[in-house]
Amino acid sequence: MKVEELRIGNLVLWVIAKPHMKKVSTVVDLKTCYINDELPHNYEPIPITEEWLVKLGLIKHDPNFYSNKDRDLRLAVVNDCVHCSIGTDESGVLFKIIRYIHELQNLYFCLCEEELTLK
Repeated sequence: MKVEELRIGNLVLWVIAKPHMKKVSTVVDLKTCYINDELPHNYEPIPITEEWLVKLGLIKHDPNFYSNKDRDLRLAVVNDCVHCSIGTDESGVLFKIIRYIHELQNLYFCLCEEELTLK
């Protein structure tokens, strides 16, 4: 995970002691990058899983297809990667393959102009 990919509000996995999810509240680069006032190696990206897609409020339509409430953003899960497309029908254009929750949050914000947060 590259620190440059993170935005405030992204969900990441804190891996010190007992691993658990944390929200990014600050990202600072003063010669050494910090996430939430800690070194970046204390964090790992959260892989996309069915459980996480549901937690983020995406609607499951069949075993490999999820969408947001308006169905403009469609996610197809293929080989542990998420293929994102946008459009109002099944011919939406594939434009990004993502593997981690913070990537999905960033893409969702860019396309829908709202945060994708835990429901």
